[in-house]
Amino acid sequence: MEVEWERLTSAYIFGDKIQDGDYKDAAIDALIQKVLNEKSYPIHKTRKIYENTVGGDSARRLWIDWFVYINDAEWMDEAKRNYYTEDFLFDLSQALMKSIRVKVAPYEDNTCVYHIHGQKPCYKNRRFP
Repeated sequence: MEVEWERLTSAYIFGDKIQDGDYKDAAIDALIQKVLNEKSYPIHKTRKIYENTVGGDSARRLWIDWFVYINDAEWMDEAKRNYYTEDFLFDLSQALMKSIRVKVAPYEDNTCVYHIHGQKPCYKNRRFP
């Protein structure tokens, strides 16, 4: 559902603006869970993510991984051309050149690869007051 994709991408961008790593990590997990549950991908939100984040951002890496591991040529139809920014296309080109086939996409195995907590415990494993 479009409203949910809009809310989830907006939530991630909001977490980035307020610099709340746990919030961003939770938003990433919610995006991944929605994709895994529905087998639907928010490719139409690519421009929004790229225009509101910086290079190397977790959401950017997730979007690139979706494109590399799903490898759906229809996502690059002429009709979808306005979904993508120049930075996205460059990142995608680099990722495709480096990619190798693996059995499990990173977002299916361990969502912490997209988190920013580093060596700190994940928000999922900490107790909140």
